[in-house]
Amino acid sequence: MEFSGKLFIFLLLPLLQISTCDAYANPIYHACSKNFTSDNLIQDSINKTLSSLLAKTSLDSFGISSFGDGFFTIFGLSQCRGNLTVDQCAPCITKATEEIRTLCPNSAETRIWYDHCFLHYGTTKFFGEPDTSFTRVFSSGLIAADPIKFNYELMDLVYRMNAMTVGIDEKFSMYATHVSKNLSIFATAQCTRDLEELACRQCLDKLSEIFSGSCKYHLDCYVLSSSCVLRYAVSEFLNLPVSLSPLVFAAGSD
Repeated sequence: MEFSGKLFIFLLLPLLQISTCDAYANPIYHACSKNFTSDNLIQDSINKTLSSLLAKTSLDSFGISSFGDGFFTIFGLSQCRGNLTVDQCAPCITKATEEIRTLCPNSAETRIWYDHCFLHYGTTKFFGEPDTSFTRVFSSGLIAADPIKFNYELMDLVYRMNAMTVGIDEKFSMYATHVSKNLSIFATAQCTRDLEELACRQCLDKLSEIFSGSCKYHLDCYVLSSSCVLRYAVSEFLNLPVSLSPLVFAAGSD
């Protein structure tokens, strides 16, 4: 791709060709907690929440829902990547609602990430709250030839991208910038759409700290959390399945 300026902004590109091959064949990561045993009320709340999320997200690429009473209430959220159509979104959410039942059959708190979508449910009402207590970081481990310049350009890009992301309804943006004649950085940022501007900014700022720490000088990095994600690479990656290796893991108590 040719660039005529230092920084390019890509927002919700409708003409971008997204490959669905392997985009939801296997989850990038999943987590299960708060195990329960043969509790029909909890299971019923989970089933109804997942069914509701599937219906809502298949129509709008985003959904929040809750079912149950008192201790048996389950709160859920699902969302697709911001540049996908609802037709591209629906298969991923369908896969997520099916797979999470298999991967976390007796868990009242779960998260599952795919390249195309994310699903989270639990017993605590988390809507509107930025949650970075649970993060997962992926990188190939490759280091830039000129790490100082690379890191400067990366963090400048991330700062600009985050500022744009928090101010739009979709809470999603795509950026690219030159590092040198033969090297560019491509990046995306996304918050869950239940977050207001300040909450989204807080989430992305926290993940940006990880970029400047655990990902420092790396040619690619993908940071997942329950409320936002950041990713960058030196090649256009939105057509490709995730093929990075786990780098750092940190989980907070639920």
